[in-house]
Amino acid sequence: YQRRVHGKPAGVVHVFDSKSSIPAASAVALRLLASDGTTSSSSACTSSSATGSCSTSVTVPTAWFGVYSRFQLQYSINSGAFMNCSAPQQLVAAYSASVVNDVALTLPQSTQYPSSAFIGTLLASVSAGLTAFNVQVNVSSGLKITGVTYDVTTFAVAVAQVSSTTYVITGQVLNLDATLSTSTLAKIAFSVNGGTSVEHVTCTVFQLVDRNSQSVMPGGRAYPAAAQVVDRNGVSYSGTIYISPSAPQTGLIAYPEYGQVLNTAALTGQVQSVAVKVYAAYADGSYAPPSQQSTSCSLSAAVARIMPGCQSISIYGNETVSGAATVAVTAGGFSASFDVTVWLPVSASLTVSDPILNVLDLTPVLGLGDASSCNVQSYQRATVAVGVVFQSGASVSPTLDLTNVLSSRVTSQSPSVASLSMGTTLTINGVSLGSTQLSFHAAVRSLSATASVTVSSTVVYATRLDASVVSAVAVSLPTAQTSGSTSTGTASAYSRTLTSYQQLAYVAVSAVITDGTRLVLGPQDGITLTTGNAAAVATTNQQQVQARDNTTGTTIGVAWTAVCSTGSFTVLSTSVSVVVGLPSPVSATLTVGSVVTPSGNAAALSPVSTPTSLTPSLVMLFSDGTSRDVSSDARTSFQFISGGSLVTLTGLLSVPTITANGVAGSIVLTANFLTVSATASFSVLTGVSLTPAMYAYPGLALLPSSTLSALVGTTQFEQAAVSFALALSNGTTVDVTRGITPVVSGPATVSLVGDTYLVQPTAIGVVSVSAIFYGALSASTNFTVTT
Repeated sequence: YQRRVHGKPAGVVHVFDSKSSIPAASAVALRLLASDGTTSSSSACTSSSATGSCSTSVTVPTAWFGVYSRFQLQYSINSGAFMNCSAPQQLVAAYSASVVNDVALTLPQSTQYPSSAFIGTLLASVSAGLTAFNVQVNVSSGLKITGVTYDVTTFAVAVAQVSSTTYVITGQVLNLDATLSTSTLAKIAFSVNGGTSVEHVTCTVFQLVDRNSQSVMPGGRAYPAAAQVVDRNGVSYSGTIYISPSAPQTGLIAYPEYGQVLNTAALTGQVQSVAVKVYAAYADGSYAPPSQQSTSCSLSAAVARIMPGCQSISIYGNETVSGAATVAVTAGGFSASFDVTVWLPVSASLTVSDPILNVLDLTPVLGLGDASSCNVQSYQRATVAVGVVFQSGASVSPTLDLTNVLSSRVTSQSPSVASLSMGTTLTINGVSLGSTQLSFHAAVRSLSATASVTVSSTVVYATRLDASVVSAVAVSLPTAQTSGSTSTGTASAYSRTLTSYQQLAYVAVSAVITDGTRLVLGPQDGITLTTGNAAAVATTNQQQVQARDNTTGTTIGVAWTAVCSTGSFTVLSTSVSVVVGLPSPVSATLTVGSVVTPSGNAAALSPVSTPTSLTPSLVMLFSDGTSRDVSSDARTSFQFISGGSLVTLTGLLSVPTITANGVAGSIVLTANFLTVSATASFSVLTGVSLTPAMYAYPGLALLPSSTLSALVGTTQFEQAAVSFALALSNGTTVDVTRGITPVVSGPATVSLVGDTYLVQPTAIGVVSVSAIFYGALSASTNFTVTT
């Protein structure tokens, strides 16, 4: 008899006497017994006394399809009691009684635009309840599939991207007791990727399975079957998406990078450019710059020039008008405008912090008879500032310090007497006795300023070195937003207490001179810092200190060092105390990850994709409400409570990294930061074995044996489906069929259908199907093909 039932399983019955040696002529009846005790009608024949055999058949009741999946073949001799003659057999219907309407993919009926996105909904209706599905969605080149979403409480769905235009979607109902007669299988996100005015979407059904593990055909068509697509044209088997070249424009937005601009081009001679942003708004909600050819703009006053295409406003410096102006922009039949105010320079000034530079004699503090061979200051120096007043209409600004912008336009009449240098400030340095005049001249506008500097023969001395820790600076800015300006003034707040981890503070150093002035010193003058407690306060070569840990007072040594031909000497020294008051740690969270696998292990390969390394992260919550990752902090330590031999931890002071050594197991890790600790658990996961599974095809029922029989009255054979599962060390399995290319030997062909490989015998014999999972693990299974 046949395991795969098409309606009437037929077979030859042999009857022997009690000694099982002499054929006997007997009346033989056959029937089928269902799993709940229901029986089919019997069919009888009389065996030949010569051969002891006769032929008969039984009919599977129509009502059994979609209800019973197992049956027993029974026989009766000479009207005796019916007895079992075989083990319970699997009943797999070639055509199920479950009815499924065409799987439908619904598409939007509205016209789409380039770069627009839309959703297609995949629907199916199965009378006996849907439990699994496998479909493929294809789009033409002008469309792109960007993702698939589904109800995670109802389905477990796997999405495989074959190409940018093809997705295979496989799903299974999580609760097999549930009956989903009508269901949204998934929602597919599409985007318009260019293309022509008409693009197409198709959907192919490879398999649907009802709650009785029966394969059901959409609309009665054999697999693979085209699903219905519902679009603006109605129902067909190829959906149409209409694409307009562009969405219609609905508005215009324009604004400048700056609303208030200082005309510094009149001072520097360098053209200023203020960017203008123009965006067209479209019906699909998108924004994009309009084409320059279709954009026009105008400026209501000659305070600047508007560039073609409205991309920028330029100031050349020869403008004579200041004040506010309106920029009007038009594009695509829409208009927008904005105001910009330009301030014109009207006067300039030069200021020198000390116009008389004296001879600075460091011989007494160096203890040398002659300091000429030392790289130390021989004359005093002073800072130079360039101030400019701007006007906008009737409004006049305060004097603005534009030294950082205009320093290159300041010159010394006699640089051999006093020379200029630009660092963080513009400085006039005494070189020799005499006088010089400093001059500033604007590049375009007729503005200039002068200041006199005298290098005097008066001798002054450095008597003391002062240092202060600057942890904050308060800056006073103009009320209007300006381009190319600096502040009107600054004020420094001095504090020796640092309150956050790695906070930086500048150590301001100056020497007190006998004439009452101060000489500001920096690293270029030989200023160096040393710390009395590097674990609490570190120093940098930028004359800064950095908070590392709590301290009630760490001494920072400050030295002014001169390098002379006879060696290095300390000119002056001082010290400053730094207090670090960091917030205390309150609680910690240690995050590691759940699993890790050794590199090259089968569990690291797709679709398992277990990471081969983990990066522990210890995030500390502090008493001030802030939090910080302290994983790489020198004060953080890690300790394995259990399973430490299974992994290796490296990179403690950079990026902590955990790798697996090769053996599966569980690990408990504790991280400690000062007085607070946190614990996390994870495990090493490995691939153990590759296991094949054999199914009746079509359907999802496991084959009771590895024998495939010929179908009576045909030249065809029973078919089987083979899948491969990777067994993991945690006791779970993962289907890896799609990551395997099987090798078949014997009279059969193998092809991928959905998530299984279909084995189709071509002749009687032994068929072997073997596979290797990425070279890591292997498995094989055999089928016997008989008559």
